[in-house]
Amino acid sequence: MFVSCENIFSIPLYKFKFKYHDVLKGAFVKFAKDESIYEYESDIRLSRKNLHQEKLFQPITTFFGDSLNYTMKDLGFAHPCRITSLWISEQKYMGKMRAHKHNNSFLVGVYYLDGESDSPGTSMMNLNMGSIIPQRSDTAIQKMPATHSTEFEEGAFYVFPSFVVHYTEQLLSKESRYVLAVNSMPIFEGNNSQDHRRY
Repeated sequence: MFVSCENIFSIPLYKFKFKYHDVLKGAFVKFAKDESIYEYESDIRLSRKNLHQEKLFQPITTFFGDSLNYTMKDLGFAHPCRITSLWISEQKYMGKMRAHKHNNSFLVGVYYLDGESDSPGTSMMNLNMGSIIPQRSDTAIQKMPATHSTEFEEGAFYVFPSFVVHYTEQLLSKESRYVLAVNSMPIFEGNNSQDHRRY
């Protein structure tokens, strides 16, 4: 029997590594522990979203921009992306991030800044599976997974489309988990979105 299978509508997930993480981590974490930067607080605390305008974050903002533009080019798009918002997310003990996606964005990114070795990564949901999920085989390679999770690796920056619904499992460590989150929009003539003008 001859069988042909195409992988249509694949969802890209890019991973980049920031080579200056060990050098700059201390300054970033010190900034993250400043109570005055946070605007939303529950199990997850979110800082103000204009950190890409802070001088302290310029080296990593440049790295994020280069990573986003590499992603755009690799995906076959002709226009660059610009960061529209950058913020810190602090996940506290027993806290978890609900499933969500980023509206008013094209590519999003998450940078693992600080956490314990058992800190949860980011989990993505395959909503294309719908509500019917058959029992999995124990031996076959799973070509249609319902979820995918990244490992928490300090200095790693993951980029993926904004339509991907993602969440974070409960943090069991007593030490907080800190990440930097990024929204971005493509810049081109005719794009009338107000969101990219925040850059």
